[in-house]
Amino acid sequence: MKFGLKLTLVYILVPLLIFLLFEGIASTILFVEQLANTKPVAERLHTDYDPELGWINIPNTHIDDIYGPGRYVHINAQGFRHDEDLNFEVPPAKVRAICSGDSFTFGFGVSNQETWCHLLSKLEPRLQTVNMAQGGYGVDQAYLWYERDGDQIAHQLNLFAFITADFDRMQRPLFLGYGKPVLEVENGELVLTNVPVSRQAFVLPWTTTPYQGAFDELKSVQLLNQTFFKNRTDTSRPPIDEPAIQEVAGKILEEMYRLNHERGSELVLVYLPVYADHKPNLKTDTRRRYAEQGAAKLGLIYIDLVDDFRQLPEDELESLFIPNGAIDFPGAAGHYSVKGHEYIANQLYQELMAHPKIVEILDSVEQ
Repeated sequence: MKFGLKLTLVYILVPLLIFLLFEGIASTILFVEQLANTKPVAERLHTDYDPELGWINIPNTHIDDIYGPGRYVHINAQGFRHDEDLNFEVPPAKVRAICSGDSFTFGFGVSNQETWCHLLSKLEPRLQTVNMAQGGYGVDQAYLWYERDGDQIAHQLNLFAFITADFDRMQRPLFLGYGKPVLEVENGELVLTNVPVSRQAFVLPWTTTPYQGAFDELKSVQLLNQTFFKNRTDTSRPPIDEPAIQEVAGKILEEMYRLNHERGSELVLVYLPVYADHKPNLKTDTRRRYAEQGAAKLGLIYIDLVDDFRQLPEDELESLFIPNGAIDFPGAAGHYSVKGHEYIANQLYQELMAHPKIVEILDSVEQ
């Protein structure tokens, strides 16, 4: 009986062990395949680690067809998305405008000359626009970059553009696994924390968000998460503290106003719409309200493109944004298409030309 029992166990355990071994090997092969086929975020191709900002453009970088045939990215010697290197002085008969912001201003998915920032210079020949935006930046990083490097070139305008999500990013120490600085207000002053920013994402890129899907498919990871980390909270995405966001954003606007005043530049705040903004939503409308209030308090020009965007017919929306699968990079879908950038440029141009201050600045240059 003992011999029969042992034999039975062998017949059960051996196939089971073989199955488990095969399952482990198969899971590992699929994991490696998925990891190999996972693309990093597009910004990794033209940015590098920055201890103060998290990531920054690599000067003198040119990438043909990054977003598809003919859709290139060129970073000039100053680190801006501009086709040419720039002298410090503004060219004769020109008004130079710096465009600050995130990927919707940088122009994720389109060429240098197809971004709304560049298209403004086509609509108004007196403008020389310079794209000083970066994918993934929050309002905080856009401000910190302008504070540090915005004085590399003289300029008369600063179009400081943002979307709703840029305010959420201010409270997070990570974006898609990449470390970033965090600004807080202490005793009425902005305080920079979480610096120097962690370099981990650049040393171990597979720890970033685009690669997490592959790791999450591993059965061992699923088992560990279920057994030991079931109630783990994601510290990279803290609960949104709206009063804190409003306080930090208000101080950033004050500092941006001060910096632009010192540099002889007029600060213009621009609230950009995203697809979800076509219908009213509490978060966007709350942020729009305190952006408008902050601008009014400082006497800034504030341009909100959301209301006009909401007047568009539903059947026109799709063409303004990059659809799923059109560009083979994580997070590409939902950014402005070529047509979307044209729409934003035209709307923004009309709003700019409706402000006497902007017209006065443009009329002041010698023709």
